[in-house]
Amino acid sequence: MKPTTQTILISVIIPAFNCEATIGRCLQSLIGQTLFKNLEILVIDDGSTDGTCEIVESFAIQNTEIHLVKQTNSGPAAARNRGLDRARGEFFSFVDSDDYVDINYFEKMLSYADETVAIVNAEANRVSTDGSVVPFPQRELFKTWPSTILTVFSLNILMRLFGRVCTGLPR
Repeated sequence: MKPTTQTILISVIIPAFNCEATIGRCLQSLIGQTLFKNLEILVIDDGSTDGTCEIVESFAIQNTEIHLVKQTNSGPAAARNRGLDRARGEFFSFVDSDDYVDINYFEKMLSYADETVAIVNAEANRVSTDGSVVPFPQRELFKTWPSTILTVFSLNILMRLFGRVCTGLPR
């Protein structure tokens, strides 16, 4: 049975370190989601020394779905794990602080999910500083991990299979 968009919660985990130049666009793309009210957005600040926290806090004031969690600098894997510890969603997703997603990204991802699906994987495009899009070449499902902007997992299934899921994903 497919989850309904009225009942599903997706935890979006964003490890962040000194990303004041990009975090606003990232959060704006999440706020614009067609399923925004189904998102719990966890920004795990990994000891930033720039204006990252202030930008996230300004978004969080206006959007109760956004939560800032601060930690001492421990690296992106530790930030992802901290996010997993705080996640309440049935599904979770990692988004890097310099990434942004299409407006119906989670709606499309959720349309593939059912009780038999543990991983929904997505292709990504590289966007250069001038705004031009450079697509990644198409790859087989699990070979796309290094180029994936975002992957949605069934938290319940993966936690049962692996205990702690993320100790570091390749980039």
